[in-house]
Amino acid sequence: MRIECPECSLTGNIDEAAIPATGTALNCPRCKARFVVERPQGGEGVAMLDSCPSCQYATFSEEKFSVCPKCGLVVADYIHRRVVGASSRKAEAPADTPPMTPEERRRDEESRRKYGMEAPEVEVPITLLGASGAPFSLRVTGWLSIAVAFVLAVFGVSRYMEYLAKVKEAEAILLSGEQALTGFSLFWRFGLTPLLMIVYGAVIVFVANRFLCLQARAIGWLETCGWAGMAIGALTELVDLAAWWARASESASIGYYATGFFGGGLMALLWMAPPYVLVEYLRSEQFDRLKGHFT
Repeated sequence: MRIECPECSLTGNIDEAAIPATGTALNCPRCKARFVVERPQGGEGVAMLDSCPSCQYATFSEEKFSVCPKCGLVVADYIHRRVVGASSRKAEAPADTPPMTPEERRRDEESRRKYGMEAPEVEVPITLLGASGAPFSLRVTGWLSIAVAFVLAVFGVSRYMEYLAKVKEAEAILLSGEQALTGFSLFWRFGLTPLLMIVYGAVIVFVANRFLCLQARAIGWLETCGWAGMAIGALTELVDLAAWWARASESASIGYYATGFFGGGLMALLWMAPPYVLVEYLRSEQFDRLKGHFT
């Protein structure tokens, strides 16, 4: 039987035998909306198997049973528990229903494949840095974000070390009685953007980690980080361009300024390209089809 969420229109299949006469309430795995599914009129409502997923009793023939003659398992109740448990991950199992062993789960999956039953959604354990069941494109996006953040943080640390060296040079120049950049001017030209890169890289690593763990809120966080990355890239090149112009002599040619302008623009495009691609991917229809994996 095909069902559809009334809120987000997510569709799926459910065995009619799993629906009691009074209907059953399900939770949509995508938008978490709760809705009631009723058994269609005229439906048989009888589920039968030729092998018991609990005690492994089997008829070894075409004969099927709705109640296991060995352990008394009611097939319809068993299917109902599996379907409802898959639709609401937070719902607790009945006290009299022990958790399935790996062997029981294997036999259960074989029985479902044999009779074409809809397999229940299995909650994938989440590791520290990602869910092994995530689609390949999501894992690539998360790990690429971490790799870019790491490179950016290393670059920011190297530039910040240069800023500290320039601070010491300025102090030495001041001690000699000559004029030098100090305080805010020195930090603005050499220290601000490296510090932003280091902080931004650390934030991206955290957000990408949550993204790999398939947390829905990480989608918005990662898109915001993409916009922030474009802003930091533009700011970095603007500061470098201002420093280029400040170093120009009074007799500097137009070619000197043109070189700084076009070189800074090209570098800005290179800095802004990766976060721009990330934002466009998160807004694409291809990614929309994968949002159902996030919780």
